[in-house]
Amino acid sequence: MLDKHGGSFHEMLLDYCDKLVAPAYRDGFRMLFDYDYVCDRICREGAIRYAYVRNDGERFLITIFPDTHSVDEVMWVFAKEDTPSEE
Repeated sequence: MLDKHGGSFHEMLLDYCDKLVAPAYRDGFRMLFDYDYVCDRICREGAIRYAYVRNDGERFLITIFPDTHSVDEVMWVFAKEDTPSEE
């Protein structure tokens, strides 16, 4: 998907959200694209964890945390394991 969007992580995530994230989770998923929201949450909480369900019923957890090598960058980790059963 990243190649399809010219290497743009943001554009790839928008496409991923629109095509693969279950409709009930899309608004929350899109909040993660708001730079100010992400920075504020990371400053207050140290990291963001967001559980969502894909259209195929698979549950995932995104963890976003600061990159230790850059003050302006964050790392996104998508995981299936240890996903909470409720949001």
